[in-house]
Amino acid sequence: MTKFSAMARILSHLGDQLISSSTVALLELIKNAYDAGSPTVKIIINQADRTLIVEDEGSGMSRKGILSKYLVIGTTDRLDKKERIRRKMSEGETKEEVIDDLEEEFEEQEEKNEVIDMENFTEDDLKEEDEEDEEDEDNEEEDNKVPLGEKGLGRFATMKLGEKLVLFTRSKKSQFGSLLMINWNKFNYSSKAKLDEINVHLFKVTPGDISSRYGESFVKLKIYDIKDFYNPEEWTKKRFESFYKKNFMKYINPFQPNKGFQITLEIHTADKGFLRLTPEIIDRNFLEQAPYKIIGSVKGELLDASYFIRGEDDKEYSGRMPGIIQEIEGRLQREEDVIGPFTFEFYFYNRNKARLDKIKGYEDFAEKKRILDQYNGGIMIYRDNFRVLPYAEPGNDWLELDSKGFRASGIRFNTLQTVGTIHISSMENSNLKDQTNREGLVHNKAYENLKIILSSILKSFKNKIEDYYPQKTVKKGPVETEDIHLAIKPIPTRINSLKTDMHSLFTLTKTSDTNVQDIIKRLILNVENISREYSELQESVDELDEKIKEVENQQKRIFDLAGIGMTAETVAHEMRSYLGRINSYLMDLRKRVPGEKDALTILLHNTKALDLVVSRLDQQSITRRRTRSKISLVSVLNEVCKSKSITWKLDDENHAEIEILSDGECFVKANQGMIVQVFDNLLNNSHYWLQIHKKKYPNKKMRISILVNNKGIVEFSDNGTGISHGDARYIFEPFFTRKVDGEGRGLGLYIVSQILNFHHSEIKLSTEQNDYGNYHKFIIDFSEIVEE
Repeated sequence: MTKFSAMARILSHLGDQLISSSTVALLELIKNAYDAGSPTVKIIINQADRTLIVEDEGSGMSRKGILSKYLVIGTTDRLDKKERIRRKMSEGETKEEVIDDLEEEFEEQEEKNEVIDMENFTEDDLKEEDEEDEEDEDNEEEDNKVPLGEKGLGRFATMKLGEKLVLFTRSKKSQFGSLLMINWNKFNYSSKAKLDEINVHLFKVTPGDISSRYGESFVKLKIYDIKDFYNPEEWTKKRFESFYKKNFMKYINPFQPNKGFQITLEIHTADKGFLRLTPEIIDRNFLEQAPYKIIGSVKGELLDASYFIRGEDDKEYSGRMPGIIQEIEGRLQREEDVIGPFTFEFYFYNRNKARLDKIKGYEDFAEKKRILDQYNGGIMIYRDNFRVLPYAEPGNDWLELDSKGFRASGIRFNTLQTVGTIHISSMENSNLKDQTNREGLVHNKAYENLKIILSSILKSFKNKIEDYYPQKTVKKGPVETEDIHLAIKPIPTRINSLKTDMHSLFTLTKTSDTNVQDIIKRLILNVENISREYSELQESVDELDEKIKEVENQQKRIFDLAGIGMTAETVAHEMRSYLGRINSYLMDLRKRVPGEKDALTILLHNTKALDLVVSRLDQQSITRRRTRSKISLVSVLNEVCKSKSITWKLDDENHAEIEILSDGECFVKANQGMIVQVFDNLLNNSHYWLQIHKKKYPNKKMRISILVNNKGIVEFSDNGTGISHGDARYIFEPFFTRKVDGEGRGLGLYIVSQILNFHHSEIKLSTEQNDYGNYHKFIIDFSEIVEE
């Protein structure tokens, strides 16, 4: 029988190369300390010695634990614990009840087990063990927390951080300690040895040689020849403080701090300086004064949130935003696609000085910008109160806040102005899994659904802001910023020249006249203010550039669609010609081959149905669209709906019943091709959302109802989810869509409204609500063009 074997360098793949950065590696070791049940973890970096120490007071490890877990790649003990908890939770117990039960089971098992300590220590206090001694049972104490890790690879973070490792530990039930020494260089990428050919060294440590400063159980990792943090030219005091503020402080959730776990970072610099840093909770006062914020929770397709808006006019608005997240409806049917419940907090700031000045309780504008810069970056993810990297790190715009242009009146939801987080649980969000390289979550369907949900929340909040502060209408016409850029280009050079001259003047002026000195100081201050205002001007011009690009992109999309339309016109004309010939041949065959009459009749019906569909394209030709005639609305509707029904019946599961009711004929003077397009778009839109709705309610029949009266009023409705209150005012705008990326352009209802406007008619959304509390009926008013 043959078996797999591994080269020693595989550990380099799992540690040094797979883990992307020292920041990620440190977080892995901190999470290991948390999983061990330690109330604290201390990290000590010594630049002069080029060492890094990680100490915790958790359950520690016995010799057996080191052999069976630490030195085994991909262990499953933490994964097994999670699975036990999930299994019991599925039986109706809460997470807290399940953990308590597991604790009781563990304590009962401990009482039954006889603890056997290592004996016969007759050699030196510290000696290497070559033989297989009797060891105590694996008594690493379980704790009442859900473990963070589950892949069994976190220990290789030490390889990312340094060349050599010494692990010193003792488990709670053992008198003796263990010392493990690993030279990671022997497992480097160029190693030619096999994994089982390289020895690591495991020693026993007698109780007398364990310092009294250690508790009854602990782990101390000492990493030698560290690869990062040691260079005093690169890692200055200022750099460490920046690392602490931008990374270290956000390892543990600063929005919902874990009171039972404390991290300390100590730095011994090369010049014998010393820093001690401990993460702090986020400044709640700063968050509470955010001019725009939305806080809430998501469970399945249901959103429950509260919002706060303070506009540029200082008026304040607040309320609730409950509802169904339509974009996700029907996407959570498979178990592996489901997103468990989660909570979120999003805070948005305007970096304009006038807006930030309204935040009270801080020394100056610079302090407010410093706090904002410390936590901005977009939407962070915290799982079980620990950061999931790299989301919202510099350069990681995972929700595309900058490129998608989430913009409302007075605010842009970009990464520079957003402080936010979502809080997930590994137990309730098991489909959101870590990538092995710790570079975020696996990009599976659950992850895609999470992004869709968050984008939907941001869009809904943007719409809510615009309910109170509608976007100003921009006058049409060419907009150019090139001249503005040229005009302001010399300003920074001149400002810097002014600054230099003013500081020189202040230095050279030896007057004791305080009035003169005050004047010079005020001049310097005014130059600083001009410099700041220039930065804001540059930011505004850049924002204008982005808006122009957005408009140009929309125009390009319209030209592209126009090109497609012209092609479709030509193809439709040719296809009708071919279909006419095919119908003629089929009718001739039906006469000549009577034995196949039924099959040929079905084929003839299908080709006629296809001709009916293509005819609608042919009717959209430019010359035909200019012609208006007296047409019957009921006849047009019957023709369009018959075509749709034939097409939909080909897929029995997604067939929608269409009911047309009228109180008599209604004639209007209009272009028939355009009116066909109106109802075709409405039917397509309705059918799409009914299919999404049916995924959630598979036994529910899909129905579309159309009511026509003789005064030219058409009521169009279906029995789907409907349109939310927040979306109601945007559905007729171009490129607005709730369909997921690639499934819709957001032009259907816009085109409908434009066609009706061309015909002196209109479409509006009725305020009548369905069982879901949403709007579900369109009113189309043709009364101005009704013909007797």
